[in-house]
Amino acid sequence: MASHSLEELSKNYSSKQISRAKLKWFNSAKGFGFVVPEDNPVDAFLHITQLQKIGLHGLGEGAEILCIIDRREKGAIVTELIEVIFQGQIPENPIEIDEAGNGAFKVLGIVKLYSESKGFGFISPDDGLKDIFVHKTCLDSSEISELYPGQRVRISYKIADKGREATGIEIIANP
Repeated sequence: MASHSLEELSKNYSSKQISRAKLKWFNSAKGFGFVVPEDNPVDAFLHITQLQKIGLHGLGEGAEILCIIDRREKGAIVTELIEVIFQGQIPENPIEIDEAGNGAFKVLGIVKLYSESKGFGFISPDDGLKDIFVHKTCLDSSEISELYPGQRVRISYKIADKGREATGIEIIANP
């Protein structure tokens, strides 16, 4: 897409504030994600319909956009996507086979929640499938002391009786 300066675009959107925002995360299968505007660091909800209007179905790590963000009572929301500056790194297949040969898989995701007192939590994976269970023993074996909601992680997991269970975890970025 053509790159425009904020000043040029502001002339066409005189009554609205245009923000340059970086992708926090986006899950194409679930149809939404969050961006963080540079001018006011708050998580802003981004629905897939905003991307579909310009012919896209997802954004990858490192994506940057120009958009209009409406700050509402329940939070900030992208009401108009003006331009995708950089679409980001979109993996062709979000699930990798773990090279250790142990029958495990790897996927990127975001920590949804983790309860230190209960000793477990869940990761929302980028593949759009069900959450991945993570137990304290996984954190211990990965030499990680704590997990926080919003952290970007790479998870090794196995298929267990009740779903997917993390066997290893690596923190990629903090919120």
